Amino acid sequence: MLTADGRTAQALRARRAHIVCAVAVLLGGILQALWYRRTLNPDGVAYLDLSDDVLAGHWGALVQAYWSPLYPVLLAVARAMAGRDALHETLIAHGVNLLGLGFAAAAWSFVLVQLARRSAGLVSFGSPLGIAAGYAVFAWAMLWLMSLHFVTPDLWLAGWTFIAAALVLRHDDTALPRHSLALGAVLGAGYLTKSVLLPVAPFFIAGAVLLAPSAQRRRSAIRACAALALVAGPWIAAISMHEGRATFGDNGRFNYGWFVSGDRWLSPDPVRETGQGAAVFPRIYNSPATYAWSNAPGTYAPWRDPSSWHGAMAPPVIAARQAQVLSRSWHLLAFWLAPWGVVLALVLVAGATLASDQRRATLALLVPSFIALTGYAAVFVEGRYVAPSLALLIVGVVSALRIPSAISVRRVALALLLAAVLWAALDIPIPGLLELSFGVLLYLVLVSRGAPARSLATIAGAALVTVGCAHVFTRAAGDAARLTNHQSMVDGALGARTALRTEQFPEGRRIGVIGDGPSCAVWARQIRARIVAEVPASQAAQFWASPDSVRTQIARAMRAHGAQEIIAFENLPGSLPPGWHHVPNSRVARYALDEP
Repeated sequence: MLTADGRTAQALRARRAHIVCAVAVLLGGILQALWYRRTLNPDGVAYLDLSDDVLAGHWGALVQAYWSPLYPVLLAVARAMAGRDALHETLIAHGVNLLGLGFAAAAWSFVLVQLARRSAGLVSFGSPLGIAAGYAVFAWAMLWLMSLHFVTPDLWLAGWTFIAAALVLRHDDTALPRHSLALGAVLGAGYLTKSVLLPVAPFFIAGAVLLAPSAQRRRSAIRACAALALVAGPWIAAISMHEGRATFGDNGRFNYGWFVSGDRWLSPDPVRETGQGAAVFPRIYNSPATYAWSNAPGTYAPWRDPSSWHGAMAPPVIAARQAQVLSRSWHLLAFWLAPWGVVLALVLVAGATLASDQRRATLALLVPSFIALTGYAAVFVEGRYVAPSLALLIVGVVSALRIPSAISVRRVALALLLAAVLWAALDIPIPGLLELSFGVLLYLVLVSRGAPARSLATIAGAALVTVGCAHVFTRAAGDAARLTNHQSMVDGALGARTALRTEQFPEGRRIGVIGDGPSCAVWARQIRARIVAEVPASQAAQFWASPDSVRTQIARAMRAHGAQEIIAFENLPGSLPPGWHHVPNSRVARYALDEP
């Protein structure tokens, strides 16, 4: 039985462990942010374009059905404080993501505190080892699966998801009104960060209702739903009025069309982009296919506001393609979860049991995670999308395990043998072998000291720590190696951006491009150019092989739609046609057009 002094000392150790682990994760995040400080992606271009509108006071430009509004506002605030120039805005965006990692880490500590408050478990998330194990899961999810590579709001969404999970667990006491109201408001803020959280929100609220005392359940649900409606409702109303149809966002429908139905209409490309969606882009020349959009806003209009192009298009459900997507999703999720599954199998065979008194709490935590994972599995699985759900899934299962009253060394030896077989059968690469070897060595040391029951908890905690940390260290080593070999392996737009800046490319220029539009948008944003016309990458070879008269007609058509010059990136011919200028030491060529 702990005395008051004992509880105080335990709380102090836990607080120190939280601080040390959080600092370690944030240091890893700082390294990633520095490595990727100049990288940008097409989604990030769209978010930065929207932040331009916020900085200009054009708040109405945020209202569209694909991109959520909170992240562009955060980018705009950061740019207003730190500077708006093109050279530093990508660095600023990664700084916003680093703040998102800090926000997610604070939210994760809230989850661990709630899990520790409920019970000790096999791995007590109130002990220093358990806290380290919890943060190892967090680091694996945030720095390995997600990372700070992309300029997207995923880290901020993870923070809102973790706070919602912690607030659900808070309902097991008295279900105070502020807990339910906070849960609804947090889910609403998460929806304003990425609309994908809204379909999962009812399952978080259902989990809170499941844990709340029976007399408080109805009122808890009403309060949470009211707070969610108050935060999310105005945005849903605004985008529904803007689109002329009821919608809470087009992400799910469009992504289903892109990744499942095969209607690839992200950008105009008659070879890669097929189906009804591709036809919406205005073609200004037939062969090679050339497109233009002179009056549409943004660095790259097709991706600035997809809903304005594709509207209420409904992608068909094709059973064969759906089965292929589900198969791919299953293999990815199984690969990511395999090391954690082996640890779970080890401790269960060694004698750990599931606690019957934690079933409701486990369900309340796991059901929203399963729902989110199922939704992504049906459309498209990517590490940064599923990382928060997988992290909650892992700690939720671990928190429900209990140490047996007695343990057999023979059973633990069998468990370790089974773990070794599973490593081989699942083809888990190093650092998997490192993790297994560490657990075996630790077990032998502990058993030799005569603490078999507690040694299982220590092995489980140590295994969780090494599974998470080994993956993070492996990714860090790989990132450092790529950066050392060549920066362009990390920053794909480096060549074009550097070449055009060397030639003192003027900001605000309207250009036509020959190449992949979404990829060209990255360096175009970083030199403050606006793409108003495009010869897609699949048409580049035909463009260069065409007679001079055809290229001249395309140039005139681009100029008529506002282009001031044409820039070709990569896949250049050995000898450029007349009028083209090759930028020295680069894969960039320029063709000047008269002012329209």
